[in-house]
Amino acid sequence: MTTARHAAPSHRRAVVVALACVGLACVARPPRAGAAAFRVPENLRLRMEGYVGPPAAGRSEAADLTLRVGDVDRRFQVTKARVLIGDVQASEVFDAVRPYRPSFVLRGPRELLDRIAGATPGTRLVVSGEVVGGPSRDFLVAGVDGP
Repeated sequence: MTTARHAAPSHRRAVVVALACVGLACVARPPRAGAAAFRVPENLRLRMEGYVGPPAAGRSEAADLTLRVGDVDRRFQVTKARVLIGDVQASEVFDAVRPYRPSFVLRGPRELLDRIAGATPGTRLVVSGEVVGGPSRDFLVAGVDGP
C-alpha cells in the first residue's frame, strides 16, 4: 500500500519534469516570421559610402536604408561599407536592420546631421559612426564627407 508520504516525491518529480518541458518548449520555439528583434552584440564602428535617394534605375546596391534625422527620413543607398571596429560584417548589420523603418536613427552633432537631412537625391556621402550595441538602432554619427 502506497502512503501519501511515498506518493508525493514521484508526483513532485512529474510536476517538475512537466514544468521543465513547458519551459524548454517556450525557449526553443522559433520566433514568428518577422518577429526577430534587432540586436547588435556590441558597439561597432561602421563606414558607409553611398548616395541619398532611391536606387538608380536597374541598380541594386549593397543596402537600401532609411536614415531618420530628427523628423526627416532620408533614403540612403549604400554602395560600399566596412565595419572598422567590431567582429561582424557590414552585410550582417544591414541584414539585421532590413525589416525596420527607419533602419537607423541618427544622433550626433547638429552640423553633421543637417548635412544628411539637407542632401538632395543623388548626393554622394560617406557616413561614419558607431552602431550602438543591443536592441537600439541608434547610429552615432562621427563624420560625413561629401558635398
